[in-house]
Amino acid sequence: MIAGSIRRRRETVGDADLLVIAKSAPPVMEFVARMPEVVRTVAVGDTKISVKLATGIQLDVRVVPRASFGAALHYFTGSKSHNVVMRQIAIRKQLKLNEYGLFRGETAIAGATEEEVFAALDLPYIPPELREDQGEIDAARAGTLPKLIEPGALRGDLQTQTTWTDGADTLEDMVAEAQRLGLQYMAITDHTRDLAMTGGSDEAKIRLKGRPSTASTRSSAASAC
Repeated sequence: MIAGSIRRRRETVGDADLLVIAKSAPPVMEFVARMPEVVRTVAVGDTKISVKLATGIQLDVRVVPRASFGAALHYFTGSKSHNVVMRQIAIRKQLKLNEYGLFRGETAIAGATEEEVFAALDLPYIPPELREDQGEIDAARAGTLPKLIEPGALRGDLQTQTTWTDGADTLEDMVAEAQRLGLQYMAITDHTRDLAMTGGSDEAKIRLKGRPSTASTRSSAASAC
């Protein structure tokens, strides 16, 4: 499971965090170290391995037991400031929160899922994208957490390119895919000649591309009849 700033959908990330549920950590770490994308092993611990990928990014893989997965996912998703506030809430309830679970004394009372960790602290579930210590705790208590935009909520796309410039698909294919996705509108934003490196269109190219073919002209005429 992806964690860290990637899971929080940050604009930029420093590294990649990955959590794996397993009964034994060594086989997982051996597998990670031998992945073809890995160019160097940075560090290895009992339940963690850090490697550098060919892309230049560092990948941190942590192995956790199923009973602690939710607590670990919350902890390693962050942000750090959000985690500090959550630990303070736990302390006020005479509990202890860490990557292993939520504890009352030595007894774990939550940890398998993030949802049960939040519930045990009397909080609604807070989506990862909002965990930045920017008022999300108070908003959760007040029931005023903002509603995130999910893929199914998208109604259109205002920035697309076609094969007229540097896009991968034709205008017809783009329109067909937009219809398949249930979009209500889309804007074709192919580049102009000022961006020559992308095959930007000038006036002559636009006139040529916009000229209907003989087949389409006949089809239109037939439809008009």
